[in-house]
Amino acid sequence: METNQVSRLLVSMICRKVLQAHVLEKSNRDRINVYRVNGCWVAFDVSAYFVSRLVRGCDVSVLEFPDAVVASAELDDACLDELKDKCRLLEGGTGRMSFAAGLSRCGYRRWRAEQTAL
Repeated sequence: METNQVSRLLVSMICRKVLQAHVLEKSNRDRINVYRVNGCWVAFDVSAYFVSRLVRGCDVSVLEFPDAVVASAELDDACLDELKDKCRLLEGGTGRMSFAAGLSRCGYRRWRAEQTAL
């Protein structure tokens, strides 16, 4: 397989994983879901909102796809350790962890609008 084909396949797999998480986040009320994507831990949408409120120094980015705009927060080791210290782990696995947020999502819509307007 050529390098371009491998790169396109990798990008396609990452996009599919991000969009799957985006769909799951629509019904998220009180959890922080972090996903292992291309070697990094990332939270999307509602989970990214919760992370931004709980963990200092986590950068929020906006990913634009043809059918969706997704807010994301990448967690380095220090951010992940801080999250683990502040929140109870509900589920853990190789590619996904879920924490009890202990927060309300009442400011999420405003936060998302601010993030996507930048």
